[in-house]
Amino acid sequence: MTVGEVEVGVVDLYADDLGALKQRDVALASAMADAAALRIFERVLAGEDASAGFGGSSRRVVHQATGMVCAQLRVNPDDALVVIRAHAFASGRSVVQIAESIVGREIDFTV
Repeated sequence: MTVGEVEVGVVDLYADDLGALKQRDVALASAMADAAALRIFERVLAGEDASAGFGGSSRRVVHQATGMVCAQLRVNPDDALVVIRAHAFASGRSVVQIAESIVGREIDFTV
């Protein structure tokens, strides 16, 4: 899903039967994806959480927490995200919940 040159998401299509999807179905799915992409982009520009209503996760808080873990542990963003995911797995919580706790300073990885 793109708006201009900005990629805002991905759409997967599945069929009940074997074989290629019908051209009409692909065209309809493409039009629906374009409409959804535009709406997501509008929400981002308006400062809303674009993921609300689309799975409930918040990329913004995860990105912010990743930056905080980078600073705390002096690691790159990929490694910081691994730390967040590992902590989420070990605690039985979601990545977003852990990220919110990091941003809220309830979790601190400094020694």
